[in-house]
Amino acid sequence: MENQSPILKFLLVNERNLFWLFVASALIFIANWFLATHGYFEFENERLRQLLMTVSLFSPIIGILVLLSDDCQNGTPILACLVFASLLLLWPAATITCFIVMLFCWTKTSRILGVIMLVFVQALSGVWFILSINKIETLELSKLPMAHHELVLRGLTKDGNYCSSLALQEDYQVAKGIRLVKTFYRLKDDEYAYKSDIFSLSPVDDSHAALVVQHGPRSQRVVVDLTIKNRWSEVDENTY
Repeated sequence: MENQSPILKFLLVNERNLFWLFVASALIFIANWFLATHGYFEFENERLRQLLMTVSLFSPIIGILVLLSDDCQNGTPILACLVFASLLLLWPAATITCFIVMLFCWTKTSRILGVIMLVFVQALSGVWFILSINKIETLELSKLPMAHHELVLRGLTKDGNYCSSLALQEDYQVAKGIRLVKTFYRLKDDEYAYKSDIFSLSPVDDSHAALVVQHGPRSQRVVVDLTIKNRWSEVDENTY
């Protein structure tokens, strides 16, 4: 044992934590695959959803307290599960917090580095919270029942009359109060806010639907392929 290298000694002492860190990394991979192929989960109650999202923004504070405690390594199995759950619920601050705690809970020196990182994450989350303090509501602009889909068009609005962000989605209730949300199409227009009542949906066939935008006597029609879902791109800056 005396001839063992410092790295080998470290691995032997922290074998349990390394195992759970590997589990968390695997769960992150699985969650990202699930987000791309199936969708994300959210609470159906708007107030509860907003409350929990706000609480998650301040999760770095909880992470700092955990890192400063003497037995933070005992919670690694719970943290691995929380990483997975927070990803599927699209709570990025909570995901980053849990992973930082797992990554830096080894020694007192590494914990200090973890605390510094969590302070930085909390500062960013706080800035985002302050900038988004003006209440943004989600409106259901149109619904379209189809043979194989139950589509709903949602828009983000501040006044209830104009929307600059749209999402064509489909909801699946997986449990009471919780649904799985699939997204087929997103539109984000920072330059112009559209009236919420000019949007409608129309069927094309079993695997396509049309988003219709009525501009006075003229209309614009965008055909959406329903076989392609959750393809994140540069326009996915809003979560519905």
